[in-house]
Amino acid sequence: TPLPHLAILDDPWLNPVQQDVIERHERFVNKLHELESYYPTLVDFAGQYKYLGLNYDADKKGWFYREWAPEAKQLFIFGDFNKWNRTANPLEKKENGIWEIFLDDKKYAKTFVHGSLYKVIVIGADDSVTDRLPAYTTRAVQDDVTKVFCAQVWRPEKEFSWGRKKFTPKNEPLLIYECHIGMAQEKEGVGTYKEFEDNVLPHIERMGYNTVQIMAIAEHPYYGSFGYHVSNFFAPSSRFGTPEELKHLIKTAHDKG
Repeated sequence: TPLPHLAILDDPWLNPVQQDVIERHERFVNKLHELESYYPTLVDFAGQYKYLGLNYDADKKGWFYREWAPEAKQLFIFGDFNKWNRTANPLEKKENGIWEIFLDDKKYAKTFVHGSLYKVIVIGADDSVTDRLPAYTTRAVQDDVTKVFCAQVWRPEKEFSWGRKKFTPKNEPLLIYECHIGMAQEKEGVGTYKEFEDNVLPHIERMGYNTVQIMAIAEHPYYGSFGYHVSNFFAPSSRFGTPEELKHLIKTAHDKG
């Protein structure tokens, strides 16, 4: 019989599922050790979106797109920038299972721009051909007619300014207001970041809460899942508005303490 887990010692109601708790914790520890064997820290692993996915290189003047697909035979990026040509832009396989392509401004400055749509084709080890959204995309949008999602280049000319350099929260004691941007409005339909900022944040402040826990922010294709089926962990859901509108909501909340 395994020794009681610390969580079970703290909460005897977990006794009936003791083995499940132990196994779940063991899976976490094993995965943590595996990640730390590849990356210096867990933070370095979590920051891989700065390397993988689509990132602009100001020094080399162009976009790097990288994807981790160690078992794939080939990857292609395609979109409105190349008239949705599925094989015109193949990625090159580098070390550690990473595929890469560089879209130079000299050739793509006028076609691969803010707002451009793109996807990736993955040819698997079994020769399967699958159209995918890049795993590390920071922006995904859904077509109103076809309902198909595409990744979107997001690089506004004017960078968002957070204003203050330091934020000191007033959360002692911690009073959490749990919410969902899309369902927070009294109107029929899906609410937006801007509507939440204008209509709900003042109410939260008046009620005395000091912390906002927003559900379903990461992009998810099925709205009815309440955001539990995340498809893109680094892309805030576009159905509520733009990344800048989400940033403005967060900034306003910070300004309120």
